[in-house]
Amino acid sequence: MAYESAQGMTFKFSGKEFLLTSVSFNKKVSETDVSTLQTKHGEFRTYRPAPLRDGDELSIEFYGMEFPQMTATGALVFTMDNSGTNSALVAALPTVALCTSCSLQAAAGDLIKGSATMRITQS
Repeated sequence: MAYESAQGMTFKFSGKEFLLTSVSFNKKVSETDVSTLQTKHGEFRTYRPAPLRDGDELSIEFYGMEFPQMTATGALVFTMDNSGTNSALVAALPTVALCTSCSLQAAAGDLIKGSATMRITQS
């Protein structure tokens, strides 16, 4: 199994780009059965990672003073540079989410960091 890198991932919410340090997904369904009627008796069914769906959540951590506005609904855009092969992640993401929580942390001698949670509102 090949592993993929998150390096080069960019993230935009409502047209604002965030410098992510991490992203995590909380999905209700982890796999989707993509078997067809051409699957012969006794053959194994085919499963793929399920895309995010309405109600699923994603959490992000980022650098900077600008953060998603609470209760804002906006377009989500993930992109990858040519160094990774995360096209399955990018292609499977829906386009609209609601920001359900966000916070900023600032400490002397450290960069300003933020975190936010978003709930998918349509797929």
